[in-house]
Amino acid sequence: MITQCCVEALYKLGPEYQKQVNTAKTFERRRCNHREPLDPDECLKDVIGPTNKHNYVLAAQSAPLRITLQKVPGLPIIHFNPRQVPVLSPPSIATTRTKNEMEEKKRKEGEMGQEVVDGDNVIGGSTSGATSRAAGGVGEIRGKRKTKAPNPLSIRKKKSEPTKRTREEVEEEDIGIESSGEKEEGGGETEAGGKRRKKRKRGRGKGVVAEARAELAGMESGSEGGSDSD
Repeated sequence: MITQCCVEALYKLGPEYQKQVNTAKTFERRRCNHREPLDPDECLKDVIGPTNKHNYVLAAQSAPLRITLQKVPGLPIIHFNPRQVPVLSPPSIATTRTKNEMEEKKRKEGEMGQEVVDGDNVIGGSTSGATSRAAGGVGEIRGKRKTKAPNPLSIRKKKSEPTKRTREEVEEEDIGIESSGEKEEGGGETEAGGKRRKKRKRGRGKGVVAEARAELAGMESGSEGGSDSD
């Protein structure tokens, strides 16, 4: 961006600077509303103003102009050094001072926004809290954080305690065991652990054979005794 007064100053340099004039024409034209062309430095001072309302960035090689406009807070200044490298000047004293004042103002506004009410248990505390409670009004305390519920995953689960049985429940359980034992006695003896024993059936054939053998042995012994007597 370039002002009309600066373009007029380039025209006055003569045809030798026509290349610079052509380059200046490619920039956006800033209307400075000066009826008569002013000196470029004076024109730029008037356009920027004492507070840099439009947030301009100054690019100038004029050392007196740069020194004068350093008093304007928040104005970046760019110029070419002797090696033809563009350089951004460091923040001026006015810019630093204004920045510190704004930060201090914000800090004070934040402190005023947080109202702290002293309780009755604070020695030397203000009685504004007690008087407001007595009057029936409760002042809002800003900046107070709400207590959050604990994380359910970080809580140890409670162990389930064994339920205590009453005497009546124990007696009912004993009666149930006895009744089940009586039922099992009708079908056969039971082992420890509730398993049913199998009864072994004795074979009757062995007893009959033994009796027959005994009878035969008796008969043989009788016949032998009769023969001896003859």
